[in-house]
Amino acid sequence: MEQKISLSEAVLKRQSTRSFEQNGLSAAELNQITDYANTIDPIMPNVKASAEIIGADDVKSIMKWRAPHYLAIYASDSDEGFINAGYVYEQVVIYLTSLGIGTCWATSVSPADKHETNGMKWAAVVAFGKPASGNGWRQSDGIKRKSLSEISDIEDSILNAARIAPSSMNNQPWYFAHSGDCIQVYCKKQGFMKKWMTSQNRIDIGIALGNLKAAHPTMQFIETNDKTEKDGYTLMGKIRF
Repeated sequence: MEQKISLSEAVLKRQSTRSFEQNGLSAAELNQITDYANTIDPIMPNVKASAEIIGADDVKSIMKWRAPHYLAIYASDSDEGFINAGYVYEQVVIYLTSLGIGTCWATSVSPADKHETNGMKWAAVVAFGKPASGNGWRQSDGIKRKSLSEISDIEDSILNAARIAPSSMNNQPWYFAHSGDCIQVYCKKQGFMKKWMTSQNRIDIGIALGNLKAAHPTMQFIETNDKTEKDGYTLMGKIRF
């Protein structure tokens, strides 16, 4: 498969696809996707993520729609592990978008077999395949997301790639604060009633950072042990470009 648009264009054009051709990709095409995923460096040293490509018969879903293929993503059970899973596999999602392959981060889908692999637990699923019609790209600029002023202390256009990133329930749990030559990355802190969303929100942060990396390859993530909280958000790390 050849890229039809650049990765930076794919960041802007990507949208969730929920209607797929049921004829799957070839073994060679699936191997191409796996090979690409293996080229992506983790966001932090020594943090791992992995994924298996499984079929529609290998997942459980409450949704009526089905995709021919799914990425079952595994990560270590930690903030760093979940952030890394979103970061790595959102870049795979953007690559698929550049090929004209439709994708959807499917929070209502899980593998039928949730086995652990290399000490990592199942974390997320991405549905993918050829869109039932068209190329799966967004055809207009309209997208339901918070404004830059709502997600950052400065309306910094470089953060637009993070702003338009997908997130569970469109929760958009990220906030960015500029500090010197770095930008602090915060994640919304969930209350007791939504504590179950915490790990998913960490994945969402990784997805936003994966979007930024695809759009701006010079982005660097700086790990921090500082878990400062302010205004209902927790510090996850810093980035610089």
